[in-house]
Amino acid sequence: MGLSGLAASFTDVDTTDWSNVVGDLLRRGVAIRVASMDPDWQGTAFYLKDRQEFGEIEKMYESLRRLRRQLGGLKDFNASGSFEVLLYRHIPTFHAICVDPKDADGARMLVTSHLHGLAHDKAPALQFSRRSNPELFEAYWSSIRHILRDSTRG
Repeated sequence: MGLSGLAASFTDVDTTDWSNVVGDLLRRGVAIRVASMDPDWQGTAFYLKDRQEFGEIEKMYESLRRLRRQLGGLKDFNASGSFEVLLYRHIPTFHAICVDPKDADGARMLVTSHLHGLAHDKAPALQFSRRSNPELFEAYWSSIRHILRDSTRG
């Protein structure tokens, strides 16, 4: 799911409902991090042009504005969790969703590779856990940590 899809899934709902769901996660100590290509980076335009995804940079800017508005409403929650939007300047090779990535037993991941000539929603997805495939999990988790380390707040 791209940034605009994520923003839509979080913001095309009643603000109160969204705040309640995310607020509950934050109160339970969940750390949510969303990383996306930086729309200000020239590599983003190159990447999107190569994928023939025209008009996406404008959608990225709008999605970031929408997420910032929603996140602003979460400041009132007295929570131990966090929600961060991070921007990176690397050409992506996959999308990933990680759940409890540092948990030795419960870590899970869903990964979709970026395949040239194939829309994101048509690419096959891999679902695995640290327990079921520790080498694969660690390879992707290592890459994700590098992306997060090199990211800036969006």
